Amino acid sequence: MISPPDQKAGWQVGKNGMILRRDADGRTHPQHSGVSTDLTAGAAPSATVCWVVGRSGTIIRTTDGEHWDLVASPTGDNLVRVASDSAEHAVITTAAGQNFATSDGGASWHRN
Repeated sequence: MISPPDQKAGWQVGKNGMILRRDADGRTHPQHSGVSTDLTAGAAPSATVCWVVGRSGTIIRTTDGEHWDLVASPTGDNLVRVASDSAEHAVITTAAGQNFATSDGGASWHRN
């Protein structure tokens, strides 16, 4: 489960672009990710912001807790981890251990 600091809500990700949102009351409901690749990890710096990564360089992000946008990736490699403290800042990690960072919501990336 990918939970924001307040732990009141969260997301679960999985195969074929699956995303489930868990509300503060414990109910879950599917969300449309817009991708069909397997999603492997995520980071939620708040209840409305979440970054999710997956196979083949897939990166998606929500800034409203409901709608997901595809973020241009700096790599086509499988992604295994993401760390984030805001909607603008994130660091992604490839399966081979390379790190890339953004400070502008994914508009540009640099090797970290």
